[in-house]
Amino acid sequence: MQAYGSALLIAVLLLAGSVSACTYENDGAPLDVTTSTLQVLSRVPAPADRDVPIDQTITLRFSAPVDAHLIDSTDLRLFTGVLEIPGTLHVDHLERTLSFSPVENLRANLQHQVVLRRGIRAHDGSSLPAVQVYDFMTGSRVTPDKSSQPSVSDEAAQSLFNLHCGRCHGGRAPPAGVDLTSLDAAQRTMVGVTSDAGALRVVPGDHARSYLILKIEALFAFIGLPMPPDRALLSPEELRLVADWIDGQGGKSPLDN
Repeated sequence: MQAYGSALLIAVLLLAGSVSACTYENDGAPLDVTTSTLQVLSRVPAPADRDVPIDQTITLRFSAPVDAHLIDSTDLRLFTGVLEIPGTLHVDHLERTLSFSPVENLRANLQHQVVLRRGIRAHDGSSLPAVQVYDFMTGSRVTPDKSSQPSVSDEAAQSLFNLHCGRCHGGRAPPAGVDLTSLDAAQRTMVGVTSDAGALRVVPGDHARSYLILKIEALFAFIGLPMPPDRALLSPEELRLVADWIDGQGGKSPLDN
């Protein structure tokens, strides 16, 4: 009965994965569906792992950052037998990961099944060509000293804005209406404000859905010039600081099952 239920589940996911989605290029217009292949580079826990901690977060790293705007609760699911485990999804754009955090500890000493839906799309237009399914076995232990969400102070973020952005983004008529000369001005002109590309500049608690990250990373789906336009782009450490600052702005906005 369990094997029949798993086979039926995979068939339904294959059908659901056939629905197309669109990505965006620099002018903000939808791209045609591409045939590029999105690859899963690593999985935690790995397939067939045993003695997995019962507080384990499922994390998959991809060949390109997945588009958080197109992710929903059916894209990464966790089962034990035919029972679906509730949890939340989180996209880390810079790490190129999609994570599933169960709402409570997993059952000990049981086989669990991870199901990744066909058709997940990345910012570069690539997509996952097929459903991926793998199993792992929990133990009874918990993760020692599990790390918490990184915290970035408003002062650290403002110091970075002053260094890279404030020279241009200030005054009575700052470019695109974005004022980065003070923290209050930055929050007023970015947090929850729609950009010229049609996306929110900063989504509180969710850097992967924030247009600011695309603009300063300057790799995917932004319009106009990368920021800053007349000097070196931000370092990976500085990008991480901005991402963590956004993630600390207000409540989290994960995708609930």
